[in-house]
Amino acid sequence: MTTTSFRILLTGAVGALLIGCGGGPSDAPQATQPAPTSQKITLSGIVTDNPIVNASVMVRVADAAFGDSPPTGSNGEFSVEISSNTPSALITAEAFDAVNGVKLSAVLDTYSAFAGKARNGVVNGVMITNVTTALQILAEQLAADGRIDSFGEYHDLAGQVDAGELFELAAALKVVIENIDGSVLPSGIEDTAQLARMIAAGESSFLADVAVATPGALDEARDRLLTDGNATLPFTPDSTPGVYRSINDQFIYAVFADGSALVDNLDDNAVPGTPSWSLNSAGQLVVRYIGFERETDSLTAIGEVGDVMHMVRQSDFGNAVATDADGVRKHAFGPAYDAAQVPGSWIDGAMETSRWVFEAGGTGYRINTQTQLQSDDFSWSVTAHGRIDMAFDGTDESMQFARLGDDDTVLQISRFNGLYAYLDISTLTQE
Repeated sequence: MTTTSFRILLTGAVGALLIGCGGGPSDAPQATQPAPTSQKITLSGIVTDNPIVNASVMVRVADAAFGDSPPTGSNGEFSVEISSNTPSALITAEAFDAVNGVKLSAVLDTYSAFAGKARNGVVNGVMITNVTTALQILAEQLAADGRIDSFGEYHDLAGQVDAGELFELAAALKVVIENIDGSVLPSGIEDTAQLARMIAAGESSFLADVAVATPGALDEARDRLLTDGNATLPFTPDSTPGVYRSINDQFIYAVFADGSALVDNLDDNAVPGTPSWSLNSAGQLVVRYIGFERETDSLTAIGEVGDVMHMVRQSDFGNAVATDADGVRKHAFGPAYDAAQVPGSWIDGAMETSRWVFEAGGTGYRINTQTQLQSDDFSWSVTAHGRIDMAFDGTDESMQFARLGDDDTVLQISRFNGLYAYLDISTLTQE
């Protein structure tokens, strides 16, 4: 059986339950606790793309404004005290350096979410950057009324923002903010927020003008954005493991805590062997291959809203590097499967009439609930990592299910000839 026909077989037999681009209200991050009435919270963070010094910072909680704080310090640091009686109130922030025309903004979270995060009344690590500014502006462009009214709406819109446009708009702001190759705000433009809105709306020729006047400026800005650590979101050893699925079906990366990884580019070009991963000094996730068409993929997170991330991928082919960007949904790994609880009938989330039947003796089969026909006999076990492992009788095909999160969502790992892994996000529900 060819690789192509195997993928088609898997698609027909097991299917794929894809995660929607924008998500619905149930996908939006929900506050876990209501905020106590009139509780005060201090937001502490930085304004950066290179630190923005002597900027005024205004934080809005719904319609209430809080800005009676000192200007940002030498590292762009700020601290603003806020309060609210409304747990669901949307928190946004704006920083303005009037001397240099740098205005940056961010949609942050709900009041109750920040109340839950606060330690001793303080939420640290709040960032107002060129990337958060670009993401907010692009999300507002997608909103029906041109504004963001709730954090749930922002989460939905973030899933629809084109990561390539986000990367380009953030780099354009960086060109001006850091005065790369002498670049400045165009005549008649008061600040960087106005410039970003005009670029996003197609009302400015700034990008084309920079490409002509200083051809290397945008490339320099893109490179700095990915490597200087000012506005990107560094991966950490604890937060990295999980499954990253491209919203536009470009790739799936499964990154495991033991340093191994699996990658599927969702095409017929299978990835051989088991890649490995590590983190570099810039906080990028580096996936290394053996015997593949490229040597590494370096992934940089440039935006995150709940489970929605925007990532830039740089693929090293040895003699060339290809760069692309995409939105992803990240799934954390869930609890391990317990072998004693596996026996029974499980609903295949992609095929309503299909059930996986696991027998207590370590064997099983698929059954069609309409025709009652049995097929795909297999033997099963639970691996040391807590995954259900299935080997199909009379074939060289196998399958694993790894639980994601706390519900019935799973990573499905299908193998052909024991070599190539095909990945999908599906559901597996015990009846």
